[in-house]
Amino acid sequence: MTNLNLTQLTNKTYIRNYLKNNNLFLRKKLGQNFLICPESIKTLVEQLELTPQDIIIEIGPGLGTVTCELIKRVTKLIAIELDRKLAMLLKENFSQFNNLDVLHHDAMKIDFQNLIAEIQNNIPGKRGIKIFSNLPYNIATSFIIKLLEKNFPIERMVFTIQKELMERFTATPKNKNYAASSVILQSSVDITFIKNISKEKFFPVPKVESSIILLQANYILKNNNILNKVSFFNFIKNSFAHKRKTLYNSLFISSTFDEQKLKTALQSCKIDIRTRAEELSLEVLIQLYKILYR
Repeated sequence: MTNLNLTQLTNKTYIRNYLKNNNLFLRKKLGQNFLICPESIKTLVEQLELTPQDIIIEIGPGLGTVTCELIKRVTKLIAIELDRKLAMLLKENFSQFNNLDVLHHDAMKIDFQNLIAEIQNNIPGKRGIKIFSNLPYNIATSFIIKLLEKNFPIERMVFTIQKELMERFTATPKNKNYAASSVILQSSVDITFIKNISKEKFFPVPKVESSIILLQANYILKNNNILNKVSFFNFIKNSFAHKRKTLYNSLFISSTFDEQKLKTALQSCKIDIRTRAEELSLEVLIQLYKILYR
């Protein structure tokens, strides 16, 4: 079956029949809840600001619901699908498009640095690289951090994620949702909340509400002469590693800093030894990192 379109792929009856006819069984552990809301899909595509020169990487295309809207707008679409049978069907159903590459891979195990370098070598000219995914809750944070650890030339990233995660990513100090992932993301990207999507707009219906977010690279770490993102991210993870403990105790337990060095660094930043990481802004944590690692 070819020439799938948005009207078909957002119709529950059509999807049920399609799954049955192709002997497909959706797996909860893969987060296979497909967006079936044309309005929300339109919003996703608009937020990517695609041009004919762009290259887009789609993680977990599933049935191809969003794929069918992306493929018409770009130079190259690389779809990375973990489900072997879905990957095979995507190749068949979109075989009329010569600008689609379907990779049967686990996105968490892909070396995106090599993938993007290969894309740039194979496609001449200056190309914008953008990423879209309806990310499963169980990999969303780790996948986004994996992307941010490297300085990829990615212009825009648009994700649908669990609403609770959106609230965590955008949280500020002293907010109950403020966590290591809040600081890590905000240190590397500007996060724009676009809209919420009710769970009824997915098939099958998940247990949680979702949100659309737009991520665009910022230069906060670079402007602070922090070039080793992995080191900084690990420092933040260590700072928040023991939620009920002070920042001093968390770092003393989770890192190799001795007692005196930690106390001196905290004093230099005017941080009370009783302070917890979730009370501190990104700016203060950057200041502390630079003192500890200079």
